[in-house]
Amino acid sequence: MVSPQMDEADIVSNSTHFEWVSQFADMSGIGCAVIGERLAIEYTNPVFFDLLEINADGSPPIDTFLGLIDTLAIRGDFDNGSPDISKTAIFRALDDQLSSGREDAFKTQLTLPSGQNCTMGLKALGDQQVLISVTPLQTQSTNITDLHKIMSVGESGYFIYYPETEHLAFYADRFISKLGAAPELNDDIDDLWQFIHSEDLPKAKAAISAVLNTQRQTEVTIRVTVTFDQVIWVRAKITPQLAENGTVEAIYCFFTDVTQTLRIQNQMRQKIDDVEKSLKAKTSFLGRLSHEIHTPMNAVIGISDALIHHHGDPVILPKLELIQTSAEKIVRIVDETLQHSKLDEDKIELDPRTASPKDCVQTVFQLWEPKAEKDEIQLSCQIDPSVPDELFFDDHRWEQCINNLVSNAVKFTAGGKVQIVLTTLEKNGEKQLILAVKDNGIGITPEEQISIFEAYTQADRTISGRFGGTGLGMHITKRIIELMGGKISVRSAKGQGSVFALSLPIPSEEQNPIPEKTSDLVSAMLEDAGPKQSDYAHLTVLVADDNATNHMVVNSLLGSIVKEIVTADDGQAAIDVLATQHVDVVLMDIHMPGMDGIEATLSIRGSNNAWSNVPIIALTADPQYQQKRLCKNIGMNWALAKPVKLNEILSALDSVMSSDTSDQRNIA
Repeated sequence: MVSPQMDEADIVSNSTHFEWVSQFADMSGIGCAVIGERLAIEYTNPVFFDLLEINADGSPPIDTFLGLIDTLAIRGDFDNGSPDISKTAIFRALDDQLSSGREDAFKTQLTLPSGQNCTMGLKALGDQQVLISVTPLQTQSTNITDLHKIMSVGESGYFIYYPETEHLAFYADRFISKLGAAPELNDDIDDLWQFIHSEDLPKAKAAISAVLNTQRQTEVTIRVTVTFDQVIWVRAKITPQLAENGTVEAIYCFFTDVTQTLRIQNQMRQKIDDVEKSLKAKTSFLGRLSHEIHTPMNAVIGISDALIHHHGDPVILPKLELIQTSAEKIVRIVDETLQHSKLDEDKIELDPRTASPKDCVQTVFQLWEPKAEKDEIQLSCQIDPSVPDELFFDDHRWEQCINNLVSNAVKFTAGGKVQIVLTTLEKNGEKQLILAVKDNGIGITPEEQISIFEAYTQADRTISGRFGGTGLGMHITKRIIELMGGKISVRSAKGQGSVFALSLPIPSEEQNPIPEKTSDLVSAMLEDAGPKQSDYAHLTVLVADDNATNHMVVNSLLGSIVKEIVTADDGQAAIDVLATQHVDVVLMDIHMPGMDGIEATLSIRGSNNAWSNVPIIALTADPQYQQKRLCKNIGMNWALAKPVKLNEILSALDSVMSSDTSDQRNIA
């Protein structure tokens, strides 16, 4: 079926077969005529003059285009001013069609004597022929009625604004009903402004002005005042209609009540804010929990470690080791949970520096070597010569990732083999640092590998009961290595072991500056991260900590090794001790009442006394200050995390006492 809204000018092109015009016109209800040379009307279909309401009174038929237009203009059908102006506009359009070969038809509106509205179109067909169409607007009126119904249901509306006359055509039944006791809306735009909220009125006027000036569509969301000073929100889309000369002859504005939508969005935003506040509160709580747990665990692990080293009763020793291992698991669970929360909130930032990837691997290897030996695991480490001596990267985070992989391998490979391999690989012209941890343990199925890197997920549901753990280690490793620009991969099969690999891009020489060392101390520190054997009997150690239990822990660990241990309850007390007696090294807590460890360190370093360069080792339960480089920036020489063991303290003492303290403090 041919739609009555179709323009036959688009169908009948360059054709003189009037029978096709007749058939189309009969089906569509459109009046058609063809004018030829000397503007004579060569053809009309039966309804053409009927639709134009011409010759109904029996007057002579019109046989020229000039006579047709003259009749319509005199009757005032064009509603375009005087008859002469109307005729001039039509003939100018006709000439334009014939001379320029325009593809689009010229159209104008007619209002007939009966009040019927219709559209007259002119379209050049070639050979100096022009097609005239007359389309009743009944169909268009029906569509407008349907549009009004749809807008009423959707609480929408529209208005058309004519800038030249400032006339306003407005339709919004549901909105008018909402305006209630407010004055009726007339056809003047000033009547529209009175309903807009005073604070949004400048924005509304600016939007109209912007469309007039830029001739581009825009959107604006404003408030409208309704009955009893209630306010609704309206989103408006404002579109210009351009005249042939390029000016804006009308502005169409379609608007919709979005009050409920915005209310829901605000509620969702509020819920998101509440969730974010809850997450911040949770992270803050976990941070405090971590600190509070580290303090008593320092006593459990420290005292048990002291008893293991100094009172090696073969009957009690296994029980002491069980106490120490269990306490370490508690600390590890808390630390992993806290770190996971920080990763979720994007609070972990990288802190790259020049460091040795080889030393990171050696440190982790030495850390797990005693555990592997105890569990009869063959732990080996192989470093390829192609690995650079130094890189500019966050060695602390990378070492953490390696530690997580080795920890898992040792956990799931009792009595087996674990290999750590550090090498390089060039792929797509980019050199990469590859760290692989291979074991012949229980292995992982392909299905389990899909979820192993998700938070709180372990490959097998029975793993937690058999081996313990939170299921966060692999998730944290993946997040950190990706934060560093690398990736993690796994290859495994059930019962055949696993291979986990970390790949990290190696920066080019321009991106990887290696500064010159200021002393040989850095080399000494990096070559051996494990504890060194030395004589501590001459040392006087000052322990600055507000917790008496921590005093007892240090005394239990070092009391029989060093010359003397002096205690202080806060930073000021520590300074008073330094001012009155000789101290070789200070173990400084960070958080203390009164003057804390940071203030005390700054005060010590800023003084002109002989003891201003005394070595200071941070001994803290705060994860933030367990990073050595952060404490060195404050003025400390080393950092130890509570809970602390004897070997860790001795290693720190070896490091800070092996060179002049002035060199130590200059390490960045």
